[in-house]
Amino acid sequence: MGNFRRAPTAVAGAAAGIVAAWVKARSEPPLQHLAERFWPPAPELKEMVGVDPSGHPENSPPGVLVDALTRAFLGRAATEEERVRGLFVIHYAFGASLGALYAVAARRRPAVTRGTGGVAGAAVYVLTHGMTLPALKLQDPPWYLPTSAVAWEFTSHVEFGVVLEALRRLLDGFWTTAAATTTDEERESLQTVTATIS
Repeated sequence: MGNFRRAPTAVAGAAAGIVAAWVKARSEPPLQHLAERFWPPAPELKEMVGVDPSGHPENSPPGVLVDALTRAFLGRAATEEERVRGLFVIHYAFGASLGALYAVAARRRPAVTRGTGGVAGAAVYVLTHGMTLPALKLQDPPWYLPTSAVAWEFTSHVEFGVVLEALRRLLDGFWTTAAATTTDEERESLQTVTATIS
């Protein structure tokens, strides 16, 4: 029964993660503009990785990763178009993966959803921009970045978490309703298929 429940939960979470990643991407330019009105960065600081997604989307951590992989495997620098294309692939794949993990974790440990998902979004920021990306030398740690960049990036991650949780609840309600209307025979058949696959 556990696998039967986890499969639709993970799929729904992945779908929610893709939508939440889309909302995050769409909101970043206006958040950047707003943050830079309060904390205008020096022009040279906008050349730092991940600081100016509106003007230089290719100069993002995923874009830098695409360039590093292209150099390692193809022996040349990635083009600007390849960096941007890679950015989108990585962004949405990461969103889907996070969404699936979050949905399964939320079902098992509801405390994960604290702050209507905002706490989880903040945690993702700390784990990625605060730790993993600097460790991989894909981006400087937040304390070296302009205040405006930290402000809009952190806010967009919190927003990602809130949207993810809202969609998770919506889809979880759909699956719960669907499960409640499924006959015992249909449920047993689905469980048999799931058990066979796994």
